Amino acid sequence: MKIVLDTNVYRQDFLFRSSDFRLLFDYLQSADSTICLPQVVYQEVESLYVTTLSGAAAAFKSCRKKLLSVVALERVPELAIDVEEEGKRYLEYLRSTLGIAESELTPYRGEYLSDLVERACTRKRPCSDKGEEFRDGILWLTVLDIAAQSDELAAILISSDRKAFADADGGLHKDLIDEAQRRGVEIHFFTSLSDFLRSRAAKVEAITSEWVYDASSVDGIARDLEERIRDYWFEYELKKLIARDRFGVSELDIDIIDMTVGPAEVVDYFVYELGDGSLSIRASLRFDVHVDWDADDEHPVDVMFPPELMYSTALPGPPSSARRFTSRPFTPSTDLSLLASVELLASGTELRNANLLDWHIE
Repeated sequence: MKIVLDTNVYRQDFLFRSSDFRLLFDYLQSADSTICLPQVVYQEVESLYVTTLSGAAAAFKSCRKKLLSVVALERVPELAIDVEEEGKRYLEYLRSTLGIAESELTPYRGEYLSDLVERACTRKRPCSDKGEEFRDGILWLTVLDIAAQSDELAAILISSDRKAFADADGGLHKDLIDEAQRRGVEIHFFTSLSDFLRSRAAKVEAITSEWVYDASSVDGIARDLEERIRDYWFEYELKKLIARDRFGVSELDIDIIDMTVGPAEVVDYFVYELGDGSLSIRASLRFDVHVDWDADDEHPVDVMFPPELMYSTALPGPPSSARRFTSRPFTPSTDLSLLASVELLASGTELRNANLLDWHIE
């Protein structure tokens, strides 16, 4: 079956390095499916890539300038990037990775114009109530043409643009379903690559939520989570949260004394069988995080905070009573709950590898 990826899917991973794309390419090899690349998506991906690259290059230049202001010798190399040339190289990489020649791009037809004008005037999907989303209309008409020209009279559209294509439950909007039926085609819609892969999940009786829980308890995932919390989230987010909500100040010098991270429950999971017979288990897990931290008592802090927080602190909640604190020692603690996405690679029920994909604090 023909698969169409919207621009927002490419934008999430320009270089196809995520596990989602790895599984998608595995699926394409084992199933009778190919990716179609509409001209409108191709042009938009090119523009977004160049814009993203230009922004990253400018950010590097700015950081280099700041670094050189504190480094005695110019040991930081300059970054010379021809954005236009890199854009051309990326398009070659894109076509090569997808196995699509430039002549095989799916064009948009001139006949779309009258249809698009009518959709904009009548607020017909995928155009919005304001008559906008002209580009989404071009993509939708292209997908209908792709489906009509296929042997199955069907196509798969993957897009995170719920406003243009989805109903309240994330499925294809009824107006678009009816339009596809009038054209004599069927459009299978998914809001993400992960949702598409989930629809191709395999049922493996030996892989249960208990197995997933045990496999996710390996030290590697907890250790990776702890490192990410220490390296980024604690430094840039948790410190601010504690300082603002607990002490009513914008900044506070805080150090982690101890941290424990452990899985609490399996929220959801699915199993995808790879072409070589191995299994990729994608799971969402809730982790409990306990952090013991301490303020720097060498630099007095004159703030207001509840007396009971002299020795113990729990988030969230602003101070309810007041007391002056200068440099008296205390060792507060914070308990957090976070949701993590992990990938477990297994041969049968034998765990081969466990990777942390993403996480966020609930």
